[in-house]
Amino acid sequence: QRREKQQAVVVIALPGIDLCSQDRAALNVVEEVFGGMDGRLFMRIREELGLAYYTGTTELTGLAGGMLIFYAGTRPDAAGRVEEELLSELSKFVAEGVSEEELERAKRVYSGKHSIAKQSHGARAHGRALNQLYGLGVDYNERLLAEVNGLNRQEVDAAAEKYLKSSSMVQVKVLP
Repeated sequence: QRREKQQAVVVIALPGIDLCSQDRAALNVVEEVFGGMDGRLFMRIREELGLAYYTGTTELTGLAGGMLIFYAGTRPDAAGRVEEELLSELSKFVAEGVSEEELERAKRVYSGKHSIAKQSHGARAHGRALNQLYGLGVDYNERLLAEVNGLNRQEVDAAAEKYLKSSSMVQVKVLP
């Protein structure tokens, strides 16, 4: 069944990391800086410019690599401009770096997500079992949280420089 869509989706994907990468904590912070309703993408593209219904970012981490994904849902006639703004925000982040306020917000958000993810016994057991299976150790999530909370601006900026400037970027626009 074919459905008529009224919305366009713009996606930018960059090569990411594998499960054992030393950059995992820093990229978690980068993801938090861009994501959420108080992140860079939402504030610029949706709130300031009024060009998107939603924005977001996600990091897919795999055994042999992963992806950083930045996306926005918009009107079809605004898809090109939204794509430009997504690219601009990535470039601006690399050029200017993370602010102290953004770093602290990202750490708080990540810590909150960590707390929520371990609320049930089942979720904790599942996470620990997977961490053990992948050779990370049962306490990996707690170590990663401590690493995130110990990051400084220079470490986050170095990861942004390394991953956000990739020549292997993929840009996709899905139009109705």
